[in-house]
Amino acid sequence: MPETRKIYGARELTGGGFGALDSIDTTGLPDESLAYVCQGTVLRCYAFDADSVLTESSPDRIKPDSGPGCWLLQSDTEFMNILLVELILTNSALVTGQVLGGSEIPVCSELDGMDLVDVVVTIPPSGTVSSGGALEFQVVRTRDGATADMLSANLTIAEGENVSGICSIDGDNDDVATDDFVHVDCEADGTDAKGPIWVKLTFR
Repeated sequence: MPETRKIYGARELTGGGFGALDSIDTTGLPDESLAYVCQGTVLRCYAFDADSVLTESSPDRIKPDSGPGCWLLQSDTEFMNILLVELILTNSALVTGQVLGGSEIPVCSELDGMDLVDVVVTIPPSGTVSSGGALEFQVVRTRDGATADMLSANLTIAEGENVSGICSIDGDNDDVATDDFVHVDCEADGTDAKGPIWVKLTFR
């Protein structure tokens, strides 16, 4: 009966320390065992080749510190962090100039060093769309007391619609760091638009 392959998780590729892929003792490890390594925003999948004598070349080939064979890279995927926040409650009216939700959102350590890549503002069925004129929004970053618009143009929900169109990111102000704050401004409130309002911020 063939040996059942094993599946591992790791946080580093090399270094031999706890959580490193090369720290796994491969003595007797079944061929084609898998390892998933998550580093920052990249998830890599490796398959173990028990007979491989290839030299190490990170990240493509990782040699174990103990045991035979080699970990061979199968795929790498960059993933994103998505922040979904309800910023206006049900039946609350939108007002030009207001900060949605009334406060800033602190940037957590998981987002440190990432860039804003997409913004979507949505009015669900329990809300009320604008009956006259578009709604406009801007994402603002605060860093060391200074503010910067993260969008090069306001994000718009057209009159009678419930979801925003394509956003335009300002490439000079798209990054976030721990201790930054982010908030969403209402730049135009249309007519009779009411919450709830949901904002999805995607970082990569």
